[in-house]
Amino acid sequence: MGTIAAAGMTLIILGVFWYGGRSVLEGRITVGKLVAFVMVIVFISGPMASLASFWSRPPAGGRAADRLFGILDEAPEPPDATGSALFPHGAGEVAMRSLEFSYVADTPVLRGLSLTLPAGKVTAIVGPSGSGKTTVSALL
Repeated sequence: MGTIAAAGMTLIILGVFWYGGRSVLEGRITVGKLVAFVMVIVFISGPMASLASFWSRPPAGGRAADRLFGILDEAPEPPDATGSALFPHGAGEVAMRSLEFSYVADTPVLRGLSLTLPAGKVTAIVGPSGSGKTTVSALL
């Protein structure tokens, strides 16, 4: 349920308690009738919220369909140029030895990084914020 809908429901419940409480004090209704009425409101609010959510779903589905059809409508990639190198087959690995990198001259971000990523294995790059994880990923 959205924030505005939740606030509205809270105001309705508070209003029912205020008016119902005054009615109980004045003897117009019993406490049991007030509790029963509040329970009916609570039980009805769930299905009503579900119905309200249906109004927001079709636009979201339409946007997803637009993105999907946009991808499907893209032109195919051009074929490789004649004489281009073929992608190598077989197992391989990615290796870096004594890597140094800087975004600004004379201010290295990475210094002496050596890294080997074996083929067919999952490798995680972990570390505190600012340690260079994103930079290493971009360089890879």
